[in-house]
Amino acid sequence: MKLSDFNDKHLGETIYIIGCAPTLNRLTDKEIQFLNKSITIGVNFSHLKINLKYWIGGHVEQTVFALESDLPPSVPLFAHIEDRTRYITQIWNSERVIPVNDLTPRLPLTRYIDEKQNLYGSTSIILSAIHLAYIMGASKIVYLGFEGKNALHFYTDDEIMKKETIKKIKTIMLSGIYKSEINYNVSFPFWNVHRAFELMLNENVPNGHFGKKEILKNRSLNYFEENGKNWSDIKKYISFLNNNNIKTFTLGTEEMMVKAECEIISDVWGVL
Repeated sequence: MKLSDFNDKHLGETIYIIGCAPTLNRLTDKEIQFLNKSITIGVNFSHLKINLKYWIGGHVEQTVFALESDLPPSVPLFAHIEDRTRYITQIWNSERVIPVNDLTPRLPLTRYIDEKQNLYGSTSIILSAIHLAYIMGASKIVYLGFEGKNALHFYTDDEIMKKETIKKIKTIMLSGIYKSEINYNVSFPFWNVHRAFELMLNENVPNGHFGKKEILKNRSLNYFEENGKNWSDIKKYISFLNNNNIKTFTLGTEEMMVKAECEIISDVWGVL
């Protein structure tokens, strides 16, 4: 598969973009069952909560975790690729992974994709997911799991899920399938699968995912703060969609998307 295969794939339909904020843990069983049957694009670890239709990730370790997860083989995995990560052949040789070029945000978004495989929004995976939904022809987009408040995620807000996720990551690392010394010692950790996983599991570094809940709650996401670059780009992308007759929605709990001027709905099927 290639990115251009998804031009107008869901023309005129509603697409749900699923993030990883703790707000996902507030969804009812009925809402989760509804989402499991809907058209969803989930980012990063969102597949631990929702049975996704599509998955997209920005870093190689997230792609590895998705590849080694219980996601059905029919679920396409879109992943950012760049020169530094092309050597990880275990990822890019998989027929499930659709590589998309790692390009910075830009407007207007390209409506139809050619062989260049471009998604604009590498600085935040939500931007790439928005562009993908736009290419697919969505008429309505609903954002869930994008609170943008702090470093806490739904899988670290739940102690049982936290332990299970850590166990899965350690199992992948112990298998040695994705181990490589290439780019291991570079300053940017996300060009080496094991190095990225090691930092993810480290409670004492800024990029650590699995620290104590109180510490994660107090760790701000500077790149999502108002007037920050990512925040500005997200707001511009939402404005672009709204101005092009693509309606955007979110729950009242999704503070970041509410501020980006998405219409508030009371439950996940409120757009029907």
